[in-house]
Amino acid sequence: RARRTFMSCQRVPGATAGLGFSHLPPSGATAGTSDTTASMRGQPRGATAESFEQCCRLCLVREGCRAFLFRGQRCFLGACSAGGTACLELGGAMVGVVGGVTLAAALPALVCSHPPTAPGGGRAGRLGRVGADDVGAGNAGRVALLQLGQRSRLMFETVPQRLVAPLVRAGFDVQYFALLENSSLARAFRGRRPLGSPSLLALDDVALTNSLSEAIGRAGGRIGRIWIGPRPTATLPSSRGLAGRLSRYSAAVQRTVATRLLKEKIGFGLVTTAEAASGDMFAWVLCLREDSHWFSPLRLGELDPTAVHGKACGGFGGWNDKVWIMPRRWAGVMLGMYDDLLRPVPQLCRNALPPGVKIEADSVSVDFLDAPSVEQFRQRVGLLHRVPYQKRPPADIPTMDSYYARDGSRVTTALAEGEREAVDAAVGGWRLCFPHIYARGCVPPANQSWVDARLCQ
Repeated sequence: RARRTFMSCQRVPGATAGLGFSHLPPSGATAGTSDTTASMRGQPRGATAESFEQCCRLCLVREGCRAFLFRGQRCFLGACSAGGTACLELGGAMVGVVGGVTLAAALPALVCSHPPTAPGGGRAGRLGRVGADDVGAGNAGRVALLQLGQRSRLMFETVPQRLVAPLVRAGFDVQYFALLENSSLARAFRGRRPLGSPSLLALDDVALTNSLSEAIGRAGGRIGRIWIGPRPTATLPSSRGLAGRLSRYSAAVQRTVATRLLKEKIGFGLVTTAEAASGDMFAWVLCLREDSHWFSPLRLGELDPTAVHGKACGGFGGWNDKVWIMPRRWAGVMLGMYDDLLRPVPQLCRNALPPGVKIEADSVSVDFLDAPSVEQFRQRVGLLHRVPYQKRPPADIPTMDSYYARDGSRVTTALAEGEREAVDAAVGGWRLCFPHIYARGCVPPANQSWVDARLCQ
């Protein structure tokens, strides 16, 4: 019996879940439940299993199960997509994982190899697209703070107060860079147009640049470059073989995502230009959105200096991209994803077939970056370049996106230690608020009740 069970599943040592692997709850779970704590934002729980063979048996009795992952007495069951994407992948960074594919089902499952490290991933060009072996650690005390996004959505007050000043007091040399688009928002997002700080909206571009520079200077930081200008022109992949990238979005949203990736590339160019001028490299690059609200200081000295750090929430099956804290050696890869969006990255796969089942091709080539969402695309690029990535709890990276909403009357809300929100009654009043979608799971526990009282309507 044990021999037959073992032969019912094919071992795939060193496997990880591919984009075509959909986590399933164990057999007997309540109808309608999934194997994640919060849909695409949660983490798979898996089932207890003592061995590969027991994990195989759990998959065989679970309806819809085609593949599984076994690690550390946990068994993760999954269905395989029929859409030509990898179900299991080889060459990942996980240690001690054994994948398995059931041989009882009639449908094939794609088991794919990891493509070679991307051509150009280690090339140090003008924009500094460099890999781990191309740059050193940089000056351990130098930090490049890069803020990207829409000028009209800029939330800045907490950046000098709660991010820059504490880092300077901790001994870091912080240099601020910004790339802010002054074009109007292309369209409303979910029926609304989020706006940034009212006091900054009233300034022209020159006055805004001076205001940001003065605030950073008072916090003890230095200005690298503040660029305010029109939207850069981004293109989308033209090859039909890359059509699956960002496929969950409309054409307009795909172009918005591509524009954001291009801003990251251009913004990082501001950083590398400053490095070339000074002859000294940064140790860290912190990239944050224009609408970042910081609740408390970042304890940068406590983070692993060899890994990229992002938030362990709002990943939607990939990597949360609201804020990244990057060792300089990985910043070129993380902020150079626009180039990856436009180029093919083929992945060789084989079909794991049950005995006696034949199809036209036993091996196929698929797109390694065929990711439907931007979060999944970012994770795939990270996997391609083997970026060491750590997901941190909200308390470790205490920031969240925010904006101001109009309020019918004058609003003043206590912030902390006597601070008050700036509210412009002359234009109907403004109220600081936080999006519902990230208000649970992405906020430090110490600030949760404060955020709950300020949810955007």
